[in-house]
Parts: sequence; structure tokens; C-alpha cells
Amino acid sequence: MTGELESNYDQSLLITPSEERIFSDVEEVIANSKIQADPRPALEFGRNLRRDGQLKGLALAKLLYMLDGDWALFKHSGIEEDIEEIVFVEMGISPQTTRKYIRLWEDVFENPAIPGSVKEQLYGKSVKSLLLLTAAARDGDDIDWDKVSNAENGAEIRDLVRGVRGPTTSSETSIMLKMERDGTLFAVKGTSPQRYTIGKLLVGAMDDPVISKAIIRLMERGGILWL
Repeated sequence: MTGELESNYDQSLLITPSEERIFSDVEEVIANSKIQADPRPALEFGRNLRRDGQLKGLALAKLLYMLDGDWALFKHSGIEEDIEEIVFVEMGISPQTTRKYIRLWEDVFENPAIPGSVKEQLYGKSVKSLLLLTAAARDGDDIDWDKVSNAENGAEIRDLVRGVRGPTTSSETSIMLKMERDGTLFAVKGTSPQRYTIGKLLVGAMDDPVISKAIIRLMERGGILWL
């Protein structure tokens, strides 16, 4: 991945020795570029890394969307937890992020109002940029999708969305709940740096499946962001 899927709410991943090979590959491609006195092999390698990360991000969004659509089937087979809980435990992705990616695929790539040719071009955008489109796509706003598909970066997409929906101001007044890694819960208002401590959850006891399920449910239902 190249960072498109990262958020402040997601857990770190455990990297296997075989996956660490990518860092050796970087060293090798840099060495080859130095031997050739040409940075282009390294730049091409980096370009491919970025493409790979973006496509995998969208593939994950589709995977979560399709899993969510079939979750009732899995529940009939004995799964008790909601999809957000399972994804959090098995993949380290927070419930909030899981929902964002499900909505992204549903609202944009399953949206019949968006031309197929546009969707093909959107595959090349970062997930971070595409997330700017979900609300507008869901609400059927009159967005020029050709301009969106030809936008060079997220800033251009944001400007196109704002041109239709107008600026948003709720971020200055909204109350958000957050949790430190040690389980400390606090609230913040808008962009203010001030924290209001609420309490503490026993995250150190999450080896217990009941406690783990309860905490995950609290986070999901309460919209708590895990830092």
C-alpha cells in the first residue's frame, strides 16, 4: 500500500518476512539506477508501487461492499458478529473506515447515474480523493463527472464538489469522540485542540472475547475514533 487506505483510526498490520522483501527490492532498484546513472528505473518502480496501492485500495472497498451485501448469508451459517466487528478483529480496520469504504463503492461504482466510462477513469484516483465524492454521488448532485474524471488531484475534486454542494462548516462545531491506545476516552469540539476526558475502557482485557466484542460495539455505535 502507499497510504491511500491509512487513517488515524486503523490498527497497524503485522508484516511477514516475505512481505518485507519489498524493502530489499527498493534497495536493489536504487542500486541499479546508480549503476546506470539513471533514476528512471527507480522512478518507474515507484510509479508502479503507487498504482498498486491505489488499485488495492479500491479492490478492498469492493471486497467490503460485497461482503456486506452477503453478510446475512454468513450470519445464517453461524457468524454472530456484524461485519464491522469481524473486519476490525481480522483486518485491523476500524468500523468507521469499513463503512466509509462500503459507501464509497456503493455510492460511486454501483451508481447507475455515473457513466461507465467515468468509473473506468475513477479507478486511477486515490481512495482519499474518491471519498470526497460519496455524499454528492449518493444525493444525486449535479456534478460534472467528466471534469471529475479528468481532475488531476484531490484538491480539484474537492473544488468541484464544493462548487455544487457549497462549503461545509460543521467541522467547526461537531463533537467527536476519540480513544487513545490505552483506552482513554475523550471528546473534542470541531478543530479545537482542547480535550474533554470522559473515561477509560479496559482495552488491555480485549483478549476476552466478550470484552472485545463489547468494546468494538461501543466504538461502532458511538462513532468513537481509535487514535
